Amino acid sequence: MASDSLRGGRVLVAVAVVAGLGLVPLAGAPQAPPGASPAKAKELGALLQSRKLEVFATAETGSKFVAVLHVPGVQLLLVSAAYGRPLDFEYRLFHKQYLEMYQELRSSPLAADKFVVEDVLADGLLAIPVRKTAPDVATLGSERRVFDGDFADPRRRNQNKIAQEDYFKAYERADERYTALLDLLIAAVKKASLAGPAAVR
Repeated sequence: MASDSLRGGRVLVAVAVVAGLGLVPLAGAPQAPPGASPAKAKELGALLQSRKLEVFATAETGSKFVAVLHVPGVQLLLVSAAYGRPLDFEYRLFHKQYLEMYQELRSSPLAADKFVVEDVLADGLLAIPVRKTAPDVATLGSERRVFDGDFADPRRRNQNKIAQEDYFKAYERADERYTALLDLLIAAVKKASLAGPAAVR
């Protein structure tokens, strides 16, 4: 009995601590599909920190490249795009000009077929944000999806909102692609030689 009481007390303390940190799911939130990106985002963040990198980039396939900007505990910003002058980026990769690559992929007219992720807290995509935090955002081309948990109640009709099923499908697609790119970056960071010209400013 004493052991049960002790365990119960610990649970209450843990809940209180989590609530104090603002990490309680939104009230009445439905069960969201579990994402694979949170574990990968944390792994990449730890790798970047261990190598004292705020920005990193690597080749994806053909003329496609992916770059990431990491602010520990604040955000992880990722962009994947095809670049119109891939040889320029090969040069930038050789000289570790990761920041320039990130900026070009985000804003250059030569960048196309973009996939952009704004990962708040650098903890992976969450289908429904925890209380007191901004939502994660994924943008594919011109379609911007804000994962704020604001979708139609399946128990009601004629709501001018995205259906819950469609919302979660959009999340799963974004999470799957984000996870694959995080995997690619993790492998590239582990493989990269950090000797030579430094580009992280």
